[in-house]
Amino acid sequence: MYTVTPRCGTVPEGGSLPVTVTWKPDGKGPDVEELTMEVVGGHTDCAINCVGEAFRTRVSVKEKMLEFGAVSVGLKRETSLSVRNASGGVTGCDAIFVVDPLPEGLKVKPMSGRITAGSTQDLLVTMMSAGPVNIKDNVVLKFRGGSVQKVPVTGKALYPEIEVEQDEFEYGGVVVGSSAKTLVTVQNTSTVDAVLVLDLSQHQEFSAC
Repeated sequence: MYTVTPRCGTVPEGGSLPVTVTWKPDGKGPDVEELTMEVVGGHTDCAINCVGEAFRTRVSVKEKMLEFGAVSVGLKRETSLSVRNASGGVTGCDAIFVVDPLPEGLKVKPMSGRITAGSTQDLLVTMMSAGPVNIKDNVVLKFRGGSVQKVPVTGKALYPEIEVEQDEFEYGGVVVGSSAKTLVTVQNTSTVDAVLVLDLSQHQEFSAC
């Protein structure tokens, strides 16, 4: 489709008027159109033949699926998508892409960009959630010209299950100024890693080592 700006105007005597012809290809092949300029009071109209041919980018994604597995809530797991622009030769052109909005707990960086002809770009895909989530979706990359690449992605964010083996801690009699130690056995019974923080700020007489 061709558009002309401005569509009408006045050319001063002995002067000129810049006119911009814009082409927006539809990707269906060569686009040929004849633009006719009517000259008010003139004997003949002026015809301009416009011919444009759009080249599709040939893009591919190396990874066919992303599987994050089970991840603890609040922990981050990363992987990458390798996107290649295989366009080359005289028809080679840059691949302009944008990533569709993602489900909660999933991020892609960058979300848009340009991949030059014959090159590859890695996209960083991160899974991290502040709460339990079950992801079963697609990372969708849309390229200028109509090409779409979909990569299935799965993953779960879970709360870790932690158990303390001891029911209570018995220190017995301790002399003022001395110290006593006891062991605490903590077991992670879940399928995800757990990061534990022992907060003794309200009990200054105790410390962990």
